[in-house]
Amino acid sequence: METVDQVRGVRGRRNVGMERDIGARLRYYRERAGLSPDEMAARLEISATKVRNLETATNVIPIALLTRAARVLGVTVGDLYGPHDPVVGADAERTRAAHAVLSHPETRALIEAYYAAPESVRETFSGLLKSLAGR
Repeated sequence: METVDQVRGVRGRRNVGMERDIGARLRYYRERAGLSPDEMAARLEISATKVRNLETATNVIPIALLTRAARVLGVTVGDLYGPHDPVVGADAERTRAAHAVLSHPETRALIEAYYAAPESVRETFSGLLKSLAGR
């Protein structure tokens, strides 16, 4: 697999920004699928280091590998190209934390119970929670 510098030297300018976006989306979908870099690597038959390099745009992502990755993640290659931008940076940590809370079975049961209740009960419950939270 070629590195960014090797491709830059051989083929001229690259769209590194786009490759970083694809790498960020690859990581976003991998994490959403609950896969570690090691698990993703095993499924793609590459090293975990290569997975990390692809996610950080250190290596050029061959289309064949991108296609396999999309298949493993249950998304399309188009999903990896855009148009939405996955959450990155500091917001990514908050998003991962929120995802962890929302994916917990007790959270889902609570949400289902909340929406099963009559609207008047939901309003009262919501007011109580806001009061307890100091809002």
